[in-house]
Amino acid sequence: GGAVHGRRLVYVDDWEEPTPRMLPKIGDQYGEVLCMAVIEPSMTASKGLEVLLAVGKTVLTVDLAAVTDHKLAAGPVKAMSVCPNGRMLACFTGEGVVWVLTTDFSKNLSEFPTKSQVPPTQLTWCWTDS
Repeated sequence: GGAVHGRRLVYVDDWEEPTPRMLPKIGDQYGEVLCMAVIEPSMTASKGLEVLLAVGKTVLTVDLAAVTDHKLAAGPVKAMSVCPNGRMLACFTGEGVVWVLTTDFSKNLSEFPTKSQVPPTQLTWCWTDS
């Protein structure tokens, strides 16, 4: 589980013996968090927790070591969903585009204009390669 507290994420990785742990501080320059998604440690290259935060017009990756700004131009991202295998990310942008990219932000896989700027109530994967 996780929560944003004073511009820092707090997580607990063991429910039986819960010990809150702090992730690196998120700078005030990024503004309000619009949405977030979590990539489980078993699904990341580093084997550590990664939290994706949509802020302003970009997305940040927050892991145990650092906050990485992916400096996206397609934002703001209003909804995000990580696919079950942790390799792809679906984003709903403020312009009403569903944008699919790799979770390491290295490849743009597809874009679909929805013709609506209203964010979906839920953005969910039906299958790994949906």
